[in-house]
Amino acid sequence: MSLRAKRELLLQIRARYHDAGRQQRTGMLDEFIAATGYNRKYAVCLLAKPVALAHGPIKRQRERIDGPAIQEALLFPWSTANFICAKRLIPFLPDLVASLECSLWRPIRARVS
Repeated sequence: MSLRAKRELLLQIRARYHDAGRQQRTGMLDEFIAATGYNRKYAVCLLAKPVALAHGPIKRQRERIDGPAIQEALLFPWSTANFICAKRLIPFLPDLVASLECSLWRPIRARVS
């Protein structure tokens, strides 16, 4: 069962779970556990929470610092470094850019001379 399906099932059962008596809650909890595969205590916690309203799209609190030109310029060194994470890319980015400039300009200089 996908996460989206589990959430939909949770939303459907949660409203009925709050209004039900103890015997009905036990049966609903057993069905929910069988369908989702959740641990019993975790399922009780999920069903006991109040119904939360759906959130809208996440809005960025600040504008991006880097524009599309900078992102496009960083794409080639990043792909050359085998798409490693930024935390590991940043320390050797100056050396990588210098070596890429040398390797890219060497053939052009040879043709010009």
